[in-house]
Amino acid sequence: VVNKQVDVAVTNSETLDKIKDRMPEKFKDIRVVWTSPLIPLDPLVMRKDLPDASKAKLKDFFYAYGKGSQQEKDVLMKISKLSAFKPSTNAQLIPIRQLELFKERNKFEADANLPAADKQAKVAEIDRKLAELSKN
Repeated sequence: VVNKQVDVAVTNSETLDKIKDRMPEKFKDIRVVWTSPLIPLDPLVMRKDLPDASKAKLKDFFYAYGKGSQQEKDVLMKISKLSAFKPSTNAQLIPIRQLELFKERNKFEADANLPAADKQAKVAEIDRKLAELSKN
């Protein structure tokens, strides 16, 4: 879009921020037509079956990193302008799960070879899963 090669494109907030910082004259030509709900930036996840001591050690490391030396702060800033790691829950992953379900729903809706009853059943099941996620 910025280079006028296409009229419409999908991107993310980080890329838009970089364009705004590095090419403000071109950024003026961009019009955002829709913004999704916040999607977590590369969440760190760990297996449920890790020993509690290992989980605690990992959490302590990440939550403390960047709060100490300037070198740590510089490293985080170089990683997509991070300032620190924050605690979260599985709720942070709900937007990702919703996006996957929407993608799956669209695939079934567009499948011309799928019998109507099967399509309706699959879409209804996905809608049920989406409703469950919305309750959280």
